[in-house]
Amino acid sequence: MAKSFLLFFLFIAASHAQQKITLEDIYINNTFATEDLPSFHFMYNSDSIISMHTDQYGAALQKYSFENPDIIETILDSRNLGEINSFDSYQFSSDESKIIVGTNSQKIFRRSSRADFYVYDRLTKRLSRIAAYKIQEPLFSPDGLKVAYAFENNLYVKDLISGKTTQITSD
Repeated sequence: MAKSFLLFFLFIAASHAQQKITLEDIYINNTFATEDLPSFHFMYNSDSIISMHTDQYGAALQKYSFENPDIIETILDSRNLGEINSFDSYQFSSDESKIIVGTNSQKIFRRSSRADFYVYDRLTKRLSRIAAYKIQEPLFSPDGLKVAYAFENNLYVKDLISGKTTQITSD
């Protein structure tokens, strides 16, 4: 068995040895690029996961069971949001009753970006923008009633009930 595997491996290696690798294959054609792992979220106290799917019509968060590959429920669909056409990121509150969705992302540096962020309330089906400008790194408070974020190198907190935003730092 080991000999046949080794012969098979050598045959494959020899057949590809004549193929030349070019810089265009590496940097332009992305011939050797890896595929992204779809983003997903494990639901708390449940046997299901949420996965984000995007296509030319928008984005959707879909719920799947561990036991069945079929979609159980569409949690959020950008086609039903009105105010935004799609989203490219999401984050649940700790009780999963609210979702922060980001759209129109702009890269700043290698691993940082700013975007338009909204909070979607799953109970009321309401979408509200966190700030009138592009912000960075929004996070829910542990109770899900506030959102902290960065804007122009300062930290802010928005109270989701009153709508009031408080600037925490100014340096």
